[in-house]
Amino acid sequence: MNGVAQGVLCLLAGLSGAAQAQTVWTGPYGGVGLGAGRAKSSASAALGHDGQTPALGWTANRFRGDVYNAVNSMQAVDYGPPMGMTPTVVSFGPSSEWATQWGAASSGEVAQVFGGVNWQAANWVYGVEARSSFGNFGAGAVQDHAFAATKVGSFTDYEGAAVTLTNYGNALSGVGFSESMDDWQGVAYSMPFTQTGRLASQVKLDGVNAALARVGYAQDQWLLYAVGGVAHARVKLSTQAEITETVTGGTVTGRYMNTVQVGGSKTYSFAGSQSRDRLGPAWGLGLQWQMENGLQLRLEALRQDFGSASVTGVSSQTQATYSIRQRILIDQLTLAVVKRF
Repeated sequence: MNGVAQGVLCLLAGLSGAAQAQTVWTGPYGGVGLGAGRAKSSASAALGHDGQTPALGWTANRFRGDVYNAVNSMQAVDYGPPMGMTPTVVSFGPSSEWATQWGAASSGEVAQVFGGVNWQAANWVYGVEARSSFGNFGAGAVQDHAFAATKVGSFTDYEGAAVTLTNYGNALSGVGFSESMDDWQGVAYSMPFTQTGRLASQVKLDGVNAALARVGYAQDQWLLYAVGGVAHARVKLSTQAEITETVTGGTVTGRYMNTVQVGGSKTYSFAGSQSRDRLGPAWGLGLQWQMENGLQLRLEALRQDFGSASVTGVSSQTQATYSIRQRILIDQLTLAVVKRF
């Protein structure tokens, strides 16, 4: 019986010690942490044009500049009395569409400082905390674009034929080149066209502040907790786009006229930036371990959602614009040292 009694006493002493250990979660605390952060950006583009005819800019998500519009206007026509001939023309066709949805993510180091206070009821621990996280948060989204096509046409008519076009923005040039080139024995043309471009957007946050509530369950030296609240960041949005249209090795040829070499290139550049304050929800999970002298170790995963913000790309070359709307998410994983006061 004495052995049983001693065992019971030891068990009660152990439980008493565990109960006392639970009380160390109560009170104010502060700490510092290091870890990694991952910024995610989901970009959505709204593309526009200048409202003219033909449109310069994006129509149905296809960019059409002066070079495209000039080549697209080319046609072979009957210059003299109609002889029942018809031109042969390969349609230029629409340029390929630019993407309207894309995204990217990037990772970096995170430093964190925080302070808060805990209250405890049996195994349940409640608290509030304020913190600041510092790091090179940011993400960039990029889409590259390429399109190539050749427009060709011809008209053979012994009463005369011509190639005509509207040279928008004087985009095309060449020795002997004009907007109407004719030959009494027929005429043909070939215009190899390429369009390349890149549209990029970036979001950057130098720091994130958060006000959080915590609730957890303590057992012995461990505390498993959930955290939730509101986060604030000063967000800088920027965008750039550059689109180049080129005709290389274009020709207009008649039976008696010399072949006219035609070429042209034009680049359109867009840019825009703005900074704004963003608020969003923050939530996560953590595990904390109690050591001696009021010191604790904490491992925590946190997500912060700053919603969507927009930036517009503008250009001095055209009234066409585009708008990039970005959804911004920040994920953090930190290991911290906590001191209970």
